[in-house]
Amino acid sequence: MLTPLARWAVFAIVLASMSGIAPATASRGDDEAAPGLSEGVVGGVEAAAPGEVAHIVGDSVTAQARDPLVRRSVGVSAHPGLDIRAAQLRLRLLGRTGHERVVLALGAMDVYAGLSRASMRRRITAVLRDDLHSVDCVVWLALNENPNRHAGWPASTRVFNDLLDEVAPAYGAHVQHRWRVAAGNHPRWFRFDRVHFRIPGPGPRAYSDIVRVSVRNFCGT
Repeated sequence: MLTPLARWAVFAIVLASMSGIAPATASRGDDEAAPGLSEGVVGGVEAAAPGEVAHIVGDSVTAQARDPLVRRSVGVSAHPGLDIRAAQLRLRLLGRTGHERVVLALGAMDVYAGLSRASMRRRITAVLRDDLHSVDCVVWLALNENPNRHAGWPASTRVFNDLLDEVAPAYGAHVQHRWRVAAGNHPRWFRFDRVHFRIPGPGPRAYSDIVRVSVRNFCGT
């Protein structure tokens, strides 16, 4: 019989594989460093394009909304299975290349991996304190808490979202709960897994609208 941690890992891999790409990293325990990432995973980093109002870093859900985000002048770095630790190289490079507004849509894969509350706090803190300290405006989207095939998902995502609310203000970052609320109010936006969008469907457009409004409200642009 699989242990609870093993069940989390299997569930994460299944969800990521539904997008056709394996997870960027597999869970390596609470505090073990993730393997080094190539530019092929996180993509090359350049200065913000002319007219780009913000840059979002996320996993497969963000990847599904790439086109409407780009139409709203939001740059996109998204990869199925991307967890916080795996995204840190990309985030550091964004800060060093002059990106002034960064939106984070990360954390789902960390929850799937069954990380402890303390480990999730350390990951959130490391991003805000170390990786994005030079970025003028950081917005982190609270996770979708919709019940899904894993019985522990709503409670675990609430822990993560509570941590965002606790940690972000200390580093001048903002937490946006509009996406969490909208996802809960519109279950038909999602496929049977309650995580990924139905394509075609209104979910990606609604998601991108919330991202754009978040940048305007929190970052003033």
